[in-house]
Amino acid sequence: MSLIFAGAPNRADEAVLTTGSEEPGLPVTNLQDRQITRPWRTASVDPQDTWIEAAFGTSRTVGAVALVRHNLTQDSTWRVRAGDDPTFAVVKYDSGWLEVWPGVEEFGTQPWGIYQWGGLLPQEVAEQITLSAYHLLPQQVVATHLRIDLADATNATGYLQAGRLVAGPSYQPSKNMSWGWSIGFEDPSTVSKSRGGQTWIDIGERFRVMRLTVSNLNEGEAFINIFDHLFRRKGTTGDILVIPQSDKPEQYHNQAIYGRLRSLDPITNPAWESFETSFEIEELI
Repeated sequence: MSLIFAGAPNRADEAVLTTGSEEPGLPVTNLQDRQITRPWRTASVDPQDTWIEAAFGTSRTVGAVALVRHNLTQDSTWRVRAGDDPTFAVVKYDSGWLEVWPGVEEFGTQPWGIYQWGGLLPQEVAEQITLSAYHLLPQQVVATHLRIDLADATNATGYLQAGRLVAGPSYQPSKNMSWGWSIGFEDPSTVSKSRGGQTWIDIGERFRVMRLTVSNLNEGEAFINIFDHLFRRKGTTGDILVIPQSDKPEQYHNQAIYGRLRSLDPITNPAWESFETSFEIEELI
């Protein structure tokens, strides 16, 4: 397991964003707003128009890139590049073209009929989740420009869209999260009974909540990476991206959460030169 935090800070929010095309009223700057239901939307699906560029204005560290709540299909691909050349003729990093949709199982790891073998996430599952695309760079790159190319020319909607762009440094604690972490759904729906005995349901949108603890950190790491960058900068209102098992991309659609910290648990010192704290992350939908 390898826990990853990203979005603290989110350098995409400081950047000047440009794009190949956008629908009036749904500009690319919507990707800098945490309200992911108000997306950036392209005016076509022509690959010449479906790209995003972020000019940071100064050198910034990029270790993780995510497009939250997109509408790209199973046939789509994307490419992430970073460098100091605004034309991207010379780059410091190039991911190459990658599949956007996650694979769900390696071939043969589950019995026939339980999971789709060696395929992509099924469409009916994607319709029930906040489908997002994630890319973790092998090494963090310092660059002034970032470019994301999207290719989904057969998308039946006639446009591509996404609700949030996360791009910036990633933080992997030196000691992984403790055993006992959890993730589950909370359902805000209300259920009531009428006097006649009928059940009436007011359906709310389900969202995920993750709980985890990180222990055995040294003092510098605990107070710089967590106390300053996560707790002080983000509080309970800022948005972050948490990937609990970054080495299992087939589970990103279930386990990765774009959300906020529900509380700011204190950093404790349970043993000599050993610090720990807990996190409770609520999914933003």
